[in-house]
Amino acid sequence: MTTLSGPTFEPPQGDIEHLVIIFHGYGADGDNLIGLAQGWSSLLPNTAFVAPNGLNPCKMGFGYQWFSLKEKTPALVQERLRGISEVVSSYIKGQAQHYGVSLENVALVGFSQGSMLAIHQSVYGIEECAGVLGYSGGFTKDDGLTVLNTPAALLCHGEADDVVPVNFSVQGQKDLEALGCDSRLITSARVGHEISEEGFKAGGVFLKEVLN
Repeated sequence: MTTLSGPTFEPPQGDIEHLVIIFHGYGADGDNLIGLAQGWSSLLPNTAFVAPNGLNPCKMGFGYQWFSLKEKTPALVQERLRGISEVVSSYIKGQAQHYGVSLENVALVGFSQGSMLAIHQSVYGIEECAGVLGYSGGFTKDDGLTVLNTPAALLCHGEADDVVPVNFSVQGQKDLEALGCDSRLITSARVGHEISEEGFKAGGVFLKEVLN
């Protein structure tokens, strides 16, 4: 089975009670987002952060990808998320075991393609988690899969995103709510395909809320 690896950020005192797993976007790597950990660490002092690299080198020639974006229709994206679900859920459970925390003390975070993956895993991949935070991504219900979990969710998206339109998160929030999730949405005016300061701050507050 494929083994995922990437940078980590652990509390200096070594007293770990919670775990946050961060999934990067297409063409990036774990180093691209592990810096979020330092920014959130004051709110989450007993939390370890891990940011695995994607499953395969990106087809663009740099960074990694979780799945191909060729012909990215909703049906194909769902099929590709299904195809990697087992290895990613095994990684999440393995990291929880490594740090000695239960899944109810694990939160998932993702950006863009990683956001799609994080939300999909939180609903269809693992039986429990504290919550999921998605930036500039989205969620589509997959009626062919069993819903394993209905986590608290916060979606953050820039209204000027020209890579993944904000409507992906608008509809995703509605779909999550329909499944029974406590689902919230923040959109930021004049923000493109990035994590805004507003989204970063709201994300930290959300993680503190669900992990405490």
